[in-house]
Amino acid sequence: MRGYYLNLSSGAPVWFVSWRIADDDPSRAWPETVSLSYNEAGRWLDAQERVDNLPLPPDVTAWLQAWNDAHYRPEPKRRKRPASFLPPEQR
Repeated sequence: MRGYYLNLSSGAPVWFVSWRIADDDPSRAWPETVSLSYNEAGRWLDAQERVDNLPLPPDVTAWLQAWNDAHYRPEPKRRKRPASFLPPEQR
């Protein structure tokens, strides 16, 4: 769910489209998968997949924002523990 939040908070939400290219004819390509998740698109890119962005229409952006507001809860920030190997005055 964080991936949807990251897409919305980018300022310009997009569709992420993963493409497949034909082995016999590199001029032929088709969309394999479409996602709104920033994290999922990042995994595709890490796997050397071809990923393009398409602007998200305002009505889909509004729907995604409403869904995100209803379901996404950021993880609470955790207190950083002091390094136990440092003297107390250097912590």
